[in-house]
Amino acid sequence: MSAKLTIIYTTKKEVLSDDPPMRGVISADVTDASVYDWFRLFEWALSAAGFNEDRIAEGACQLAFNERRRDEILQHLYSEYELGDFSSESDEPQEEAA
Repeated sequence: MSAKLTIIYTTKKEVLSDDPPMRGVISADVTDASVYDWFRLFEWALSAAGFNEDRIAEGACQLAFNERRRDEILQHLYSEYELGDFSSESDEPQEEAA
């Protein structure tokens, strides 16, 4: 089986810029692509579409660390990437009883 992914994009003309809109095609053979290869491909596509590195990383973190993930997955990620202790409890400060 062979698989190919093609992304065609066109950027908008910025009002305060002399740069013309950009058009492009990103094409890749994804037959044997790993999950890392897929993320790199989409990182490249997002960069080509004008997203900066910080915004791309923020989006990846929102995808990886959202509240719909099972606690076991989040605990593994926290441990693997040395992010500190994982707690499924809210990080909101608790009011002390008087």
